[in-house]
Amino acid sequence: MASFPIPWFIRGDFNTVCDSSERIGVSCNMGSMRNFNSFILRANEVDLPMNGSAFTWTNSRDKAAWARLDRFLVSPIMLSWFPNWSLRCLPRSVSDHCPILLGESKQDWGPIPFRFFNHWLEYNNMMKDVVEGWKRCSPKGAAGSSLAAKVKETKPD
Repeated sequence: MASFPIPWFIRGDFNTVCDSSERIGVSCNMGSMRNFNSFILRANEVDLPMNGSAFTWTNSRDKAAWARLDRFLVSPIMLSWFPNWSLRCLPRSVSDHCPILLGESKQDWGPIPFRFFNHWLEYNNMMKDVVEGWKRCSPKGAAGSSLAAKVKETKPD
């Protein structure tokens, strides 16, 4: 199955799990699980991880059973547009399924690390531009902070 050229996502109760650890108290249908994982792989989907409870469904009986049947499957294009999406399993009320909240995580993980992309090397004047930018910078201070300032100031070059 080819991936779709447009951003999209599917939300639903899939009545199966991706892994046996997503089900407690009832047996796991291995064939259904393999088929579902194959579908996710062939459709080039990303299964968003869940925060909060690990299970979205319960049978609410004396011999309790829990499973993660509900999920969001997202295209990589959609995920590139919204890289901070997260799922939160909310408390269950009348239904045997927990509501799921799709939102954007606003956690501040600190400064973004410096990244180097190999395609930058394909630009013929890359080294010349970086060296010129490096020479233009002359921050003052301790060696570590001076180096960090030079890297930051050279980044646009």
